[in-house]
Amino acid sequence: MKNILLILITICAGITTYAQDMNEIVTDSLSNDNNSKNEDFTVKGDTTKVRIGTKEIHIIEKDGKTSVDIFDASKNRIASSEMEDDGKKKEKDFKIYYSGVSVSLNNFIDARNSLSRSADAQFMDLNTGKSIAWNINLLEYGWKIMPHVALVTGLGFEFNNYRFDNNNNIKKVNGVIVEKPVISNALYKKSKLFTSFAHVPILLQLYSNQGFYFSVGVQGAIKMTSYTRENYELNEQYYKEKKKDDFNILPFKYEIMVRSGYNHLNLFASYSLSPFFENQRGPELYPISLGFFIANF
Repeated sequence: MKNILLILITICAGITTYAQDMNEIVTDSLSNDNNSKNEDFTVKGDTTKVRIGTKEIHIIEKDGKTSVDIFDASKNRIASSEMEDDGKKKEKDFKIYYSGVSVSLNNFIDARNSLSRSADAQFMDLNTGKSIAWNINLLEYGWKIMPHVALVTGLGFEFNNYRFDNNNNIKKVNGVIVEKPVISNALYKKSKLFTSFAHVPILLQLYSNQGFYFSVGVQGAIKMTSYTRENYELNEQYYKEKKKDDFNILPFKYEIMVRSGYNHLNLFASYSLSPFFENQRGPELYPISLGFFIANF
């Protein structure tokens, strides 16, 4: 294997600039034994060195594998590859793209996949630009199932803000979620619903050695907490109201997750397959989210 690689490299280099001189070097070098040296060709132990002009090539055979490194005149490595015994180039260890921090924008779609609200769900209109979600994915695990394809999972936490567009809020009446109207003459600073979840994904990740990747799969989540908050000014007094409740929000959810990017910068989108509220106990709405994240912090 070592001699074949050496001859191929020498011939290719000789074609470009050193054809006549390299033929003489290869002929002279191969006539010596494995411990011989000259100024252009050296064999020592597991390593063969070839100098071509200002470039130096190292061919190393060890533990059934062959690696080829190319160095410039300053001994800086400018190219490298590793091969198995069958001559195939070894695939780099795959990288998991899940752990990290993300920020995204939240909204809801209805059963018709529309962002518009029916008359009985108008109070769930959101200010999308202020309905911000934060995700912190702490753990990640992956298993390569074939070249450039891996199965990925992990553990993360999400913190969702749903800012109501008309400064109204929600409340529970006879076990059903309805609108909590604004207070007359009040100047609202904030009116939102907050939820937090712990989530676990199962993603199929396609990736390249250059750092590009695409993954798709499902993510399941369990609710940790939920509350509403209203901050407003009324009659020259400032009020902060916070109410914790389950608000008939489903305690479990599952969603489709799509992620794609290059190295640390990535985009993602999610679409919940389970409704936000329990059946018949609130408007039928499905959370969606779109954002970016910095992977592998």
